[in-house]
Amino acid sequence: QLTKVQDLAFRRLLGEERPAVWPDLLLRAHTGTGKTLAYLVPVIERLVRRHEAEGGLPPGVAVLVVAPTRELVLQLSNVAHTVLQRAGGAVRVSFVAGGFSLQDDVARLKADMPHVLLGTPARLAHHLQQTPHFVRALRKVEVFVLDEGDRLLDSGFSFLAQVDYINQCLPSNPRPHTILCSATFSDPIRRFAQRALRAGLETIDATAAGPSHAAGARHDEAGA
Repeated sequence: QLTKVQDLAFRRLLGEERPAVWPDLLLRAHTGTGKTLAYLVPVIERLVRRHEAEGGLPPGVAVLVVAPTRELVLQLSNVAHTVLQRAGGAVRVSFVAGGFSLQDDVARLKADMPHVLLGTPARLAHHLQQTPHFVRALRKVEVFVLDEGDRLLDSGFSFLAQVDYINQCLPSNPRPHTILCSATFSDPIRRFAQRALRAGLETIDATAAGPSHAAGARHDEAGA
């Protein structure tokens, strides 16, 4: 059975009325309500459909997910591999995070050749600055996910600067579709959304009272 946030996100991104071009999303849901699957299943399904339509996927990272801690990155990796097992192996996932050497990361990436890459801000920024060809590997990113956005902000200014740097290294034309996930809609999160998301973003608020179909909202300006 789907949780509220999963129902909202799946209907918006995978339903019959799904947009041809995804909007940027501000996704709010309480911790432990299945927020990870709410965005991970649609982005993987997007890649699977392309694989089926085009007979394969081009090399390079198509989806980049940033999470605040090593533990969360490893947790996301486990969830992603579970989803991918059901997708028939058409899409590959990998990660970079603290607790592993940079050489371990590079060897893992070469072996996995991921379409979905998970990482912490610090480790991703380090690779972008130090690892040859890492920037090139992200030149085809289509979806940029910032998971646990409130925790990213709570981690301090350095994390925010690293996220900004990562964002600057992503393609500029077209820009990736960005999904910002958070358990709160605090003023700092709204200001962060203004920086990270494009005008015309949509909000999916699974914490709102009332029927789930009423929880989605569209905004002409980020943070509105």
